[in-house]
Amino acid sequence: MTTEQAASPFDSIIQRSPDPDIPDINFSDLLPFIRGGASDIEILKEFPDLKEKKLLKARNLYAAKISPHQTDRGLSVLCDENVSMHHLHVCQTAFNYATSIGFEGMAGMGDQQVWDYAQAKGFDLIVTKDKRNKEARDLTRIAVCAWRDAILGDTPQSLEVLARLPVLLHLTGDAKEGDHFETMLNRNLMDVFKSRAAYAAPVIRLHQEGVYAEISTGDLMQALEIAPPVRHLSRQEQWARKFLRKTLPCERHADREDPKVIDIKRRVTRAVAIATRGMEPAALQLAV
Repeated sequence: MTTEQAASPFDSIIQRSPDPDIPDINFSDLLPFIRGGASDIEILKEFPDLKEKKLLKARNLYAAKISPHQTDRGLSVLCDENVSMHHLHVCQTAFNYATSIGFEGMAGMGDQQVWDYAQAKGFDLIVTKDKRNKEARDLTRIAVCAWRDAILGDTPQSLEVLARLPVLLHLTGDAKEGDHFETMLNRNLMDVFKSRAAYAAPVIRLHQEGVYAEISTGDLMQALEIAPPVRHLSRQEQWARKFLRKTLPCERHADREDPKVIDIKRRVTRAVAIATRGMEPAALQLAV
């Protein structure tokens, strides 16, 4: 989407025609039908070449830019570029307000720009299927660093800063599919609201098992207060972690994002590290 289209949603092209003799379908062409409450069947009769996915895009754009926002629900949502139009449509029905990176004229922008925009505009959630990028600061690292800085502030204004920071809602497992997302979100909607209201975590995940914190505020506070840097870990603890990553069956064969697997890995890692202090690697292997 170009800057001109973002500035004026009426000029947005919903569907381009491959035939130069056939005009493109613009948002302004569909607006009277959508505003008048026409059904999908009625609109598709008027525009037989219009694809259903493009019609959904037009309805999402109308909900984001034209229609009045609801006032009985408290969260505003920004959907990342890797989230489908169906995901956006579900968010528009579940939350106070939802829009997308494309509709905001931010297509192609980096993660840091997306985060800064979401924070400046007061978005409560950023819905994304973001993957970890070890080479750059992805949204997860940016969110954790921003929340960490707010916690380290330790001033009366810190809570206000924390309240203005967005929360990442990572879609994992079946939640990545638009057909399953609506059911899963409606089933766990209250948990999403509670997590955001309690500042429970900068990054939460929606999974088949429900909503859970990938990185919680408590984990951040504990790490800032008592956790030593990795370079200060004992040789046994470092070896235990390396051994665990290579040999734990659930790490290689199970869903790594399953909260049960995450809990098992944390428990085993800690138990091995504590129980084997002072033991040699060979003895550690026998202990496991």
